[in-house]
Amino acid sequence: MNRSDDRGSMPLALLLVLVGTTVSAMLATFVVSSVHNSDYGIRRMSALQAAQTGLDVARAQIRAADYGTKSDAGDDDGNAGMLPCGPLRGYVDKAKTASYSVQIRYYASDPQAMTDQQRNTLQIACAGLYAPSSVPAYALFSATGTVTKGDTSSRLIEGTYIVHTSNANIAGGLVHYGSTLCLDAGSSDPAAGDKVTVETCNPGKLSQTWAYTENLQFQLVSSQTPAHPQGMCLDANANHSLATNAIVMGLCETAAPARYRQAWSFDDNAHLDGSKSDGSNIDTSCFVVVGGAAGSGINLGSSSCSVFSADANAGAGAASSAAGQAAGMLVNYQQFGRCLDITEANVGKGYMIAWPCKQNPNMNLVKWNQRYTTPALPANKAGDPANKATGTITTNNGSVYCLQSPMSATGYVNPMACVNGRNDQQWTVYGRTNAYATSYQIVDGSGKYCLQPDPSDLYSSGSSVAKIKVALCTGSTLQKWNASKNVVDALALKDLTEKPASASGGS
Repeated sequence: MNRSDDRGSMPLALLLVLVGTTVSAMLATFVVSSVHNSDYGIRRMSALQAAQTGLDVARAQIRAADYGTKSDAGDDDGNAGMLPCGPLRGYVDKAKTASYSVQIRYYASDPQAMTDQQRNTLQIACAGLYAPSSVPAYALFSATGTVTKGDTSSRLIEGTYIVHTSNANIAGGLVHYGSTLCLDAGSSDPAAGDKVTVETCNPGKLSQTWAYTENLQFQLVSSQTPAHPQGMCLDANANHSLATNAIVMGLCETAAPARYRQAWSFDDNAHLDGSKSDGSNIDTSCFVVVGGAAGSGINLGSSSCSVFSADANAGAGAASSAAGQAAGMLVNYQQFGRCLDITEANVGKGYMIAWPCKQNPNMNLVKWNQRYTTPALPANKAGDPANKATGTITTNNGSVYCLQSPMSATGYVNPMACVNGRNDQQWTVYGRTNAYATSYQIVDGSGKYCLQPDPSDLYSSGSSVAKIKVALCTGSTLQKWNASKNVVDALALKDLTEKPASASGGS
């Protein structure tokens, strides 16, 4: 019997050993790579959470920057001297492997659309760890989260916070008389009885920076101090019929009937009218500038009323109050002293405008061309995506007109005869939802265009009054109407984005 031929067995065995070794090496590399990628993913997520913690810390410190007191309306009064300038740094775990660092930059206008160069140029300077050099309107947070566990991973989140001196949407602005003169209290902290004059306008000057409140009072913003937290307001003798009454500064009154002697209403002719002592209507008195030159005083009169206009950031007066909204006023949130207006009370004008909000101690007596009926929001839906209602927005001058959208970024919103079934006359009105972007928007029938003033398209040359259009919805404050004064506290940071961040190892 022949023995079997085992030639070739050794080379085959060597081949199998080689293949096995190679596969084992490949599997080992795969396992090591998988473990490495898993660790990297965990570090990346932890770095994101650390950055988010930094944003929360920065936002909390800004919210805590107050005097520890409340205004007469129940609003927290902010203290700009306590605003953090940063950078803010800290750890989020006991082992100190995860940390955050937050850079804070302050601005007077929204940095969302600024270039990097503009952000550097327009940034409000900080001299130390606290207190920017002027009161800001916006804070831009850049939060970096870093995790070090062997290798290092970092992530950078950027977001914008809207800064208020209180939780009311009033930053303060000028009250103009003519083209060059403005109301002036004489100092940043006047005494009761100090006479008010008109002086050359100086934006940012404390003695000329007024807040127009829901009580129709003109409050000097800088006059709110711990000594008199209610501030100082434009005042006159309780008997408004005395023609010799001078407009002076007085402690802001909070209770009726005293506060009505300090209640001043812009009427249809841009006059500042006094109020009846019971708040039922305007009275026959109005502001009259005596002389018309810089340094002139102001008296109450019943004729030859002077014409005034307030900056949008001075406030919306009673138009932003519950009574104003119940009367149908629609107040823009960015241009806070401006209301949706039928131009010149003429439905055939061809465009609407964002006109200074008209006032009256009884808001039901405001003229029809700033009053609207909107779809009713559902009950008990605040903070819910379903807090919205769809239908027509109408105004009534004896005949009912429906607001009609051009359904594109060109053309104007107009009051037109109502036609059932027209999609361009359908609007979805949002209250506070669960998202900053959608809250308080008014969206046309296309579902993508929002009602807003167009600051680049003005009513007249040299004016600050914008025509009304629709634009692609972006969540901008220019597209928010009748927003709650607590919208900033209630909602998250706006324009939240992730930016590229350097990372060593782990890539």
